[in-house]
Amino acid sequence: MDNTLVTAIIGVGSTGIGTVIGALVNRAAALKTARSMLVIDRQKYTQDRLWDARKESYSAIVAKVRDTAKLAKKVYEGFVDPYGHPEEYFQSQTYNRDTQKLWEAWRNAEAEYDRARLLVSDAFVAEFERLQANLTAIDHEDIPPDRAEQVYGVFSDALDPMLATAKREIAPELA
Repeated sequence: MDNTLVTAIIGVGSTGIGTVIGALVNRAAALKTARSMLVIDRQKYTQDRLWDARKESYSAIVAKVRDTAKLAKKVYEGFVDPYGHPEEYFQSQTYNRDTQKLWEAWRNAEAEYDRARLLVSDAFVAEFERLQANLTAIDHEDIPPDRAEQVYGVFSDALDPMLATAKREIAPELA
């Protein structure tokens, strides 16, 4: 066989083998890139879903605490109403309804917090537990107007720190 023919066959064969090896390497690299992109997309999807769930949880808890603070304010204002007397308010059905609504709203806030406990941050947990501790520290043997003022103070004082913590968690640019 002619040397030129052998050289040509070796050249064509080498080119063919090189092309096949190159195609296999490119295919492997493309598959690896595709798998990596899939993992990144899954992580992003998971993070987006987690962010959405956190946002909903923070919003619901803060809204329920705000509702409770409004009801606590209503009870407190019933005692300091310039047109009424604290004792009359305390003995009234209005007081009973107002306090029943207040503590029902608080139970709803605690239930929402319990449902979302795994989603919220440790800082938010600390804020909520501080609220619970401050409520527990109120002297429930105190006279009703003073107790109502303390309850209102606990709820209203808790709102801004809880909201700030939630904003830092879900929208740092708003905090």
